[in-house]
Amino acid sequence: MKTLTPTLASNLADFAYKSEFIKSNNIAKIRVPAILSEHFLFNAQKSTLHGVSGTTAEHVLNHTSGFGFFGIGRNEGIFKGEAVLAFRGTAGMCDVLTDLHCGVTSGPNNQLVHSGFNRTFNSMKPQIKTLLENLGDKPLHCIGHSLGGALANLAAIWIRTNFKNPVKLYTFGAPRVGFAPYAIQVETSLSGIYRAVHRSDPVPMVPVWPRARSRSFTLT
Repeated sequence: MKTLTPTLASNLADFAYKSEFIKSNNIAKIRVPAILSEHFLFNAQKSTLHGVSGTTAEHVLNHTSGFGFFGIGRNEGIFKGEAVLAFRGTAGMCDVLTDLHCGVTSGPNNQLVHSGFNRTFNSMKPQIKTLLENLGDKPLHCIGHSLGGALANLAAIWIRTNFKNPVKLYTFGAPRVGFAPYAIQVETSLSGIYRAVHRSDPVPMVPVWPRARSRSFTLT
């Protein structure tokens, strides 16, 4: 399994934000940056991930928005036979409410995780499951910035727990996702973890849950 360069990973994290206003019932054409289209294929109808963030009402009413893209490595490129899942970060008030919903719940590996992140990820699981069933056991790269990094984290461990795909995780300025048992399983289950943070960015240091050990959130 190849490793994404920092440039490719950061461009994929940025590209994911373009999905926000792509409606599931009115798929627009995706304008893929040249640096990404050189390596990966994105199909507007099949590539756009849709999920729900915000309050319980948003979930009950199924107010979806675009949350990222799924792409396949080009046959003529170095990522042939591999795929990417890129998740966008916070882009509106509903996403802010998801960030602030920092209770705990059982995560994809049956360990305690952030409730808001997990609920938004769960809204995308059926679509991701269908994509993975068509993908087979090919290697997968999960990428995201901020909230997207938390979603990529949850996606990576869920995929690794339930499918045979090798998975690598790349996050930029991502918040904390779960307690120590969760983080330890992530660290030991994935094929690689690459976590970029800025020392002046407060997001990677929140939420500050009681009795949580710092190790549980230091994924390098």
